[in-house]
Amino acid sequence: AGEWKTVEHLLTSLEYIETKCRCCGPYELLTDYSAALDATHLIPPITPDGQATLSYIQRMRLTDFKNFVKTYQVVFQSHSELVIQQASNMPDASSVASEAARIVGDVE
Repeated sequence: AGEWKTVEHLLTSLEYIETKCRCCGPYELLTDYSAALDATHLIPPITPDGQATLSYIQRMRLTDFKNFVKTYQVVFQSHSELVIQQASNMPDASSVASEAARIVGDVE
């Protein structure tokens, strides 16, 4: 279960998204999202030792971030520095915008 928390944390971190787009490009990042989401369908919601795996909400959050990267992949290919700016422009209720607000709040 701990590994899934790490995967979710990385793939929903705008700093990680920006870095991954800068060094590897958004297409490789989209492959990471697909692999993570495909793997979640193969695992039960609870491990044999009783620990929770990715919840439905966490899966939806991963999907939101994947869709965000997919929408702006052409922009992020050459301008990864715009990840946080584009995330800030997302609807306020989205998990992507919430992550951007957290980052901006930490800076201010």
